[in-house]
Amino acid sequence: MPRTTPPIGGRDATARLLDAYAHWQCAAPRPHLPTGGYRVRRDGDDDVLTALADGRALRRVAAPARVLAARAGSGAVLARLAPDESAAVEIVRSDGRVVPVAGARFALEQAAWLPDGTVVLTADGRLRVGVVDADDGRWQESRDVPRGRISVSTGGVLVRRSGTVLLCNFARGSTMELPPDTVTVVEYDGVRALVRRDAIEVGSPRRRVVPTRGTAIGAAAGRGGVAVLTVDRGRHRLTLVDRGGRVRDTRLVAAGTDICSVDALSVSDGEIHVRLDGVATPPQVFRYPWREDPRTAIPAAGEIVVARADDGADIDVLVTRPPDVRRPRPLLLDVYGGFGVAHVPHFEPTTAAWLDAGGAVALAQVRGGGERDERWRQDGRGLRKRRAVDDLACAARELVAVGASRPDCLVLTGGSLGGTVAAAAALRHPGIAAAVVTTAAPLDLARLSDNPLGSRWAGEFGDLHSEPAVAEHDPMSLARSRAAGAPPFLVLDMADDSRIDAAQGPRFAEVLRRAGVDAQHVRIAGAGHGPASPTALRDLGTRFLSYVARVLEEDT
Repeated sequence: MPRTTPPIGGRDATARLLDAYAHWQCAAPRPHLPTGGYRVRRDGDDDVLTALADGRALRRVAAPARVLAARAGSGAVLARLAPDESAAVEIVRSDGRVVPVAGARFALEQAAWLPDGTVVLTADGRLRVGVVDADDGRWQESRDVPRGRISVSTGGVLVRRSGTVLLCNFARGSTMELPPDTVTVVEYDGVRALVRRDAIEVGSPRRRVVPTRGTAIGAAAGRGGVAVLTVDRGRHRLTLVDRGGRVRDTRLVAAGTDICSVDALSVSDGEIHVRLDGVATPPQVFRYPWREDPRTAIPAAGEIVVARADDGADIDVLVTRPPDVRRPRPLLLDVYGGFGVAHVPHFEPTTAAWLDAGGAVALAQVRGGGERDERWRQDGRGLRKRRAVDDLACAARELVAVGASRPDCLVLTGGSLGGTVAAAAALRHPGIAAAVVTTAAPLDLARLSDNPLGSRWAGEFGDLHSEPAVAEHDPMSLARSRAAGAPPFLVLDMADDSRIDAAQGPRFAEVLRRAGVDAQHVRIAGAGHGPASPTALRDLGTRFLSYVARVLEEDT
């Protein structure tokens, strides 16, 4: 049920926010998708694997866990995720027998269940692939699959290397080269679909090429056809193409005016399932295509504000606010802007509490992300990363110009690469925000290689040692040279982060403090760069909301 909470501000702001946060943590759990006749459900701080046919609970493990692949009547491949992104993988048979998988190191893997009863499973963070005997759990690497970036789907194993894409089909024992823009290959009941960036090839008996609107990022195949998920100018769009290559449905994902996004697709008993959510829309699972619109849980109005960058580019800002008359509100402006990843809305108890308490939430879709075409990505990459930083500043100014917020009640936020962009924007453009919160962010680009995965990031951030212009978007360089007038900072990092060097956060906060900036550093126990225990997530949300409420109360 929607809640009515007084607007943010005043002496009791923190208590009201934390009360709303506790409510939304309990009221809006994230449901798991049904996959191959099985489903995981959350029970307290545990995840429970259940069989959909009879509702039996087959396995209880500490959250978070997820089903990688499943086959009705055979079992499910279950991954138990640790905060450092490592995973314990096991096969849970339909009779409840648990078979641990051994023979490799597992992390964020993908799997598929073959018709002959064996399981295809990646290892070492999708750098290798092999097969698992479902009865004894032995993982054996396939020597026939070349090394590269590997992904697994119902259509086979895709390997990307040196500009080529290979499809290895274990069931057929075949390998073929695919177009370089291939996103995935999906198959159901003998009908295979090749999903490319801007089209899908499908059809039986005559194959057809069907253009899609936007850039494809995922797909699933079932009895009704193939559901393709695309990013259409920063919005998620679903399109259903039947076996004959005819478009049966296409829609932007939304709940009323609340712009939503899809975070997962699955197939169970031939039905395609979608999990979607938005800032005001809790996670919900639907069979696709659905007939009833998703329901929002918080009264809200969504709109797109367009900011004009200094070079003439239009920057979309997705704003979610209370539905009454527009007025300046406390506003969280979040950003990502990198690796070609689209920054789209999702439901989080923290932002739900903020919206519930009368605040507004905005997402700046800056260059470097995947909201548009490849040029959009390249324009915010490497030495051009400064454009992403300046785009965020333009977005903040436009939100003030249209009356959505004021500089003294606007907070910049960003996680991972987004924290780099948010920190640099606040230091390059003093006066645009009242505070900055970075989470698990690389903040010292001169020491990028200190991060466990930093050697892979030079193309995205640039190399400060050979390209001095990188200092223009490096938070640490800016903290040393341009900290005058900077707003307060909260630097959050994760105790079990497998991607970010643990020394960067406290070092960055200390440099800011020496320059006279109010900067705090907090490390969250039990949390990694992605996976985290429910306890760690509660701690993270509580510290975040307490900080922004206190800072805004002091400013106002």
